[in-house]
Amino acid sequence: MGGGGAGGACVDLQSSKGNCGFCGATCGGNLTCDNSACGCAAPYTNCSGTCTNLASDVNNCGTCGTVCASSSTCQNGSCM
Repeated sequence: MGGGGAGGACVDLQSSKGNCGFCGATCGGNLTCDNSACGCAAPYTNCSGTCTNLASDVNNCGTCGTVCASSSTCQNGSCM
């Protein structure tokens, strides 16, 4: 598990947000590092590089790219 040396410090390359997979590989924004890969922590899904909650995001409601009408909200993954 890990063993990389970023700047001389020992880090876990499988979970370090600043050294994900190899030294210097940074997970940006609200991405996390899991198993040496940047991704979104539950309950979020990666939609075009942005972590979003498909249950409540009006621009990604239920699935990435499903946009609710301007007068609607997204509740439990459905436009209402």
